[in-house]
Amino acid sequence: MPRRLPTCSIALGLVAAAMVGCSGGMLNRLANDREVLREFAVGEISIPPAVLRQSKAVLVLDTVNIAAGVGVTGGGGTLVRNLGEGRWSAPLAMSVIAGSIGVQIGGEGRSVVMILNDENIIDRILSGDPYPLAGAAAVAGPAAAEVAYDSLSIPSVYTYSKAGGLFVGAMIGGMGITIDEGINRRAYGEVAPRAILSGSIVPPAGGLAYAAQLDTMAQWPTSIAIGEADPTSE
Repeated sequence: MPRRLPTCSIALGLVAAAMVGCSGGMLNRLANDREVLREFAVGEISIPPAVLRQSKAVLVLDTVNIAAGVGVTGGGGTLVRNLGEGRWSAPLAMSVIAGSIGVQIGGEGRSVVMILNDENIIDRILSGDPYPLAGAAAVAGPAAAEVAYDSLSIPSVYTYSKAGGLFVGAMIGGMGITIDEGINRRAYGEVAPRAILSGSIVPPAGGLAYAAQLDTMAQWPTSIAIGEADPTSE
């Protein structure tokens, strides 16, 4: 009889394949995450400009859920710090880590934008240890169509999430994130993650177009380029 691989081995193999497909380089990551941002830029359930303007950082994630007897998740994203007045840091590449034994999510991907309003969360992410998103105590962010937005009562994290094209509020399950050292090293060399988010590092190709998308959504003027013009900007 041919030997059957354990279900967990199949799942791990699928995770590895998903991670390879989602990783690419920084340019591909930024192009993908820019499209994720655009999903939350228009319509009644879009991110209000004021929410982006008051943020400390913005985390964009694109996940791939694979059902193979075991619920597993892979994917990646980017983290940028809000430096104020239409300035954003260079992007820091992130990886999604998750794996829920016995849970299947039907093979759907999920687009997530997390508005970080607490510097302590940014510090924990930059510590280098895997950070569980459930620990962020995220709540569903207010929609642009909502008249009232209480800027005096802001939670640590606002989450905007879509699965299968539908908004799913703050449902982030057991996902966690970690710094994608490989992509960051190829984009910046041996630069510390904290320095990447400091505002002193020139963004890689695609970075200025990404910042411009955030500026458009925050209704700020287009970012002033640091260094040479971004060859991928539109």
